[in-house]
Amino acid sequence: MKKLNALIPFFCFAVFASADPGKSCFDFLDVPSSARSAVGPLVEGPAGAFANPALVGVEKTAMEFSYAKWYGNLNLTSAGFGQRVSDKFSLAVYAAVMNLSDPLKAYDNEGIPAGEAEYSNYRYAAALRFQPMASLKLGLAVITAGEDLDGDAQSAVLPSAGFEMKFRGGILRRAVSLFTNVSGEPDTSLSAWRTASLGKIDYNGDKFSPLSVSEVSVSENIGHLTLSIGARSSETSGFRAGMKYGFENIIMEGGILSEAESDILISAGVSFEFEPVTVDLSYLTRGDAGSSLYSTLKYEFDIPGFAGKISERIARKKKEAKSYVTAGNISELASSVSKTGEKEIWINFNSEISFSGNFVVSRDSKIIARGAITDCLSENPFVYEALIMGRDVIKDVRTGDVVAVSAQQIKKKQEQKITSSRKESDSLEKRIDGQRRLLKTADLMRWDSSSPRAILERVSALRIEGKLKECEEKIPVLENSVKKLFEDNIKAMIAEAGDLASDARKVGVNVSYPESLTLKAEAALKKKNYNESLGYISESLKWLNNILDDIENE
Repeated sequence: MKKLNALIPFFCFAVFASADPGKSCFDFLDVPSSARSAVGPLVEGPAGAFANPALVGVEKTAMEFSYAKWYGNLNLTSAGFGQRVSDKFSLAVYAAVMNLSDPLKAYDNEGIPAGEAEYSNYRYAAALRFQPMASLKLGLAVITAGEDLDGDAQSAVLPSAGFEMKFRGGILRRAVSLFTNVSGEPDTSLSAWRTASLGKIDYNGDKFSPLSVSEVSVSENIGHLTLSIGARSSETSGFRAGMKYGFENIIMEGGILSEAESDILISAGVSFEFEPVTVDLSYLTRGDAGSSLYSTLKYEFDIPGFAGKISERIARKKKEAKSYVTAGNISELASSVSKTGEKEIWINFNSEISFSGNFVVSRDSKIIARGAITDCLSENPFVYEALIMGRDVIKDVRTGDVVAVSAQQIKKKQEQKITSSRKESDSLEKRIDGQRRLLKTADLMRWDSSSPRAILERVSALRIEGKLKECEEKIPVLENSVKKLFEDNIKAMIAEAGDLASDARKVGVNVSYPESLTLKAEAALKKKNYNESLGYISESLKWLNNILDDIENE
């Protein structure tokens, strides 16, 4: 990995190496070849062969066709083919041909009209992209270019090199955050490329170097928005800025290019992505030259054989990665060796969701390791300790990497939570129903139950609203209120029965039966069997009242 990292300075040198400072020709090398390359600095796909070869990567197999009306009188037709040959390598070939809509008027050395002249030019490119790691892409391309002016044909071979490096910089994010709130992880990329000739072209004894083109830019994704700024150099140097906004299957782009000794170039484009077909349209305008229109059609598919198997494997990996739900990011990690001599990686990570068991670590939507939770360090917010064994590491794990859990695992956890909540709700409902039945008895006894009934209504509403924890905390209040209501009233009834039994005893009545009922009522009350206690004491009072009424009537 260190050797691969050492390649970055080499490619930087290759990209920014100076070309011949002399006069240039083949200015058509600065003409964009596709709709997206006419607007934005970062162009993924085969068209990158004429720009940054590090971006020619495709998901599987892609074909691209473009047509442009360049400033009114030039027709540009281009086509390309891209193929992913492994997880790290992609190949692309691209061709572009430009010719005049109308012949040029030719003049001799004295300025006298000498008929008409035909003009055309072409570019052919083959590019290779190598991705040694998720955050770095390197590219090399060889371009053959030539032009023909009324039979005077010239051609040249131009090498091209470029790279793209992604990192968590948040450079543009900080500027945007001055005006509005932004969320999500920073996703910044540094891109640079250069195309320059190794030789010169002879025009009637005068030697010229083909136009060299180079560009460096920084782009950053901020949610659905992508911003980019950079510097571009061809015949002159200039400043470039662009903005891209995507939603669902539509992407809108806009950009400006300001070069010395030239009016500002303003561009706008829209893309419609309907897999496997993408349609790009763009419009460019420059005050000193006019306007240009571009249209590009891109089609992605699988071809039989090894390439199809590669794309299927990549699709499986992406599908597997998409089947996981992001939980959080690694905040700390430390390596150790187990008793058996196996490498262990201990990590702490913050999580937005509660879960247990196994998880995966991913970077750039690719799984790089698997592990298991060993302990929950905090629940507000969730902080977990986990272990990753060396045998389960595909790529080096770093702080900031994403921790994700299986969507099926989350679904199972949610189902368990729902089942648990349902059981808890049912249990609370049983307790509430018990108190509700007691209050119905209290109403029959004509007791004042307004206070516990108000508590009952509030507790019942909490359960219905799903506020089970709050409901559980309030139920003891309800139970105590109902308990006090019954105990106070039953004790009053027991006291009344005692007074009536005393009166009956004074007139010679045997009160052993009602007294036995009263004793049973007291015993049931101690056991909190309120209905049973109420039954005994009610029967005792009924008997005593009847016997005393009979004596009074006699």
